[in-house]
Amino acid sequence: MFTGEKIIYVHLQKTGGLHITSLLSKVIKGDVGEYHQRLPESFIRGDKLIVGSIRNPWNWYVSLWSFGCENNGKLQFALQNRNYHLYRKMKNLPLRWMLFMLNETVKPVSKYRNVYKDINDPGLFREWLRLLLDSSRRFDMGELYGISPVSKFAGLLTYRYVRLYFRDNKMLFRDKHISNLMILNDYDREQNVIDFTIRNENLNNDLLTALNMAGYRLTGEQSAVILAPGRTNPSGHKDYRIYYDKECTEMVTEKEKFIIDKYGYSTGW
Repeated sequence: MFTGEKIIYVHLQKTGGLHITSLLSKVIKGDVGEYHQRLPESFIRGDKLIVGSIRNPWNWYVSLWSFGCENNGKLQFALQNRNYHLYRKMKNLPLRWMLFMLNETVKPVSKYRNVYKDINDPGLFREWLRLLLDSSRRFDMGELYGISPVSKFAGLLTYRYVRLYFRDNKMLFRDKHISNLMILNDYDREQNVIDFTIRNENLNNDLLTALNMAGYRLTGEQSAVILAPGRTNPSGHKDYRIYYDKECTEMVTEKEKFIIDKYGYSTGW
């Protein structure tokens, strides 16, 4: 998270957040907090512009997988290991604790280890994606995705988005009625704290727009810094489109319909 005098940026994983934070730090004064930190539920909206970020869902999954291929990120570690220790605090909820422990026992860690072996192999990406978006494997990720009703109809990107950007994200676990996209859309209208969203595909121009909306009057030199080409910590994969076949394209289309509809994304090929 980046907090300036007139703007707050809340960083969703794999959407260019490190680069956005770096650029903000170069042109305005502000504090850099924890990455992927959410605003507290008690946050009182003032005159600061609240900014988030998003990415084409098909590209997002390739970036997430390739990050793991480079041995980075908590997700790849959770998938490739049996993480019984994560659920010790759940012993006061015995049914839920037993569910997670059983899942860790049968989790196909050897398959997950194999699919992260080669960042240039589209076949391994497709196998990884089928595992990740398989509803029966929704408990594998170690981040409570599986116990949210959202996991029954939406993918990991949607889950992370709403968990980060909804003011009250506890209802993602306690409200069993969040059983379809229509209900999630209703919650989005009520709970989403973001005023403006930067698209990774148009990151520089959108960031400049956000700063103008927030009331910053940048010099030509500052604007040039924002618009300069290049990225911080870019993914090492090829064009994301070569990783998809028809089946995997349709899987993301179905699972990330919330993001696709909200931001008008399409496959682009």
